Amino acid sequence: MEPEERLRSELAVADVVYNLLETLLVKKVKEAGCRAAIGGIGMLLWQGAAAFELFTGKEMPVDEVKEKFFSEA
Repeated sequence: MEPEERLRSELAVADVVYNLLETLLVKKVKEAGCRAAIGGIGMLLWQGAAAFELFTGKEMPVDEVKEKFFSEA
């Protein structure tokens, strides 16, 4: 069975790759009509926020960083 054949409408699929907003997996999941196709950019954002706080003791300006992520894409 090919991987694409395993995709069903009731599935929500998350990809952890963040260097593309839409990876091949995310594209295939959307084409298959799955419930959700989640890219890795959110994971990168929130890992960065946690690391920022650990190193600086301050909250990262998440909204500003998120705006940068999507304006650069």
